[in-house]
Amino acid sequence: ILMGDRVGVVVVAVSPSAIVASTTPIVVRFSQGMNQETFPQYFQVEPPIPGGFDWDGFTLTFRPAQALQPDSSYTVTLHSGMESDAGRILLKDIQFTFSVRPPQIAYLSPGDSSAPANLWIASISNPEDAQQMTFSPTGISSFTVNPQGNQVAFAERNGLHSEIKL
Repeated sequence: ILMGDRVGVVVVAVSPSAIVASTTPIVVRFSQGMNQETFPQYFQVEPPIPGGFDWDGFTLTFRPAQALQPDSSYTVTLHSGMESDAGRILLKDIQFTFSVRPPQIAYLSPGDSSAPANLWIASISNPEDAQQMTFSPTGISSFTVNPQGNQVAFAERNGLHSEIKL
């Protein structure tokens, strides 16, 4: 007796899955190419957010049209029935949730020459809970934060030169 295709489309990976920056895109990787024309009707974010879809092979990236709301949680649902280019379907709903962290600020302290400057991170809503991120005995001369807000590159003084670190 033939049972037909009981495997269906497989969702290989999803992100984000934890606490993220407000500019983080939603990424879903499938086991095969998906029908890009019908896909949007099976993709849902709660609370709803406008945005656009980009495809790269088997990977979908949803880029919100505006920054996500800080201190909020979002649930993404991929509804069953979505179809691949090969005609296979997603057999059951896939759901994942992530949260958006509150805005943070990175700064060097102390601001005078009383001690070597080190990198600190603080929540804008709760600045008294600042956390020291570097413990350089020679000091940090500069830094930059990546667009996702999850990595900092900084220059640590090392004699006459600076050493770049992540």
